[in-house]
Amino acid sequence: MDRKEFEAFLAENQTLLERSEKMIQTMEALEKANDELRQELQAAQENLKTLKANLERENPQADDGLRQARERTSNVLKLLDEVGERRPDM
Repeated sequence: MDRKEFEAFLAENQTLLERSEKMIQTMEALEKANDELRQELQAAQENLKTLKANLERENPQADDGLRQARERTSNVLKLLDEVGERRPDM
């Protein structure tokens, strides 16, 4: 191997080394972004669990309110029917 071949070899090695360093930096950046995304996902999943728990806790209350409203409406309709039966002019 003469000096010219050796210098070409060194230049090629330097290029490969620089490319490797850039790839390592890119991988580190991707790993950091991946970790951040995992943390965001975990936070979103925890928020979703909280929202589901709140919805499950509030839903029976809403159902109970609707049930009470239906009962009251039914009672009012029954009373109107009874009044109508007693008063033929209605």
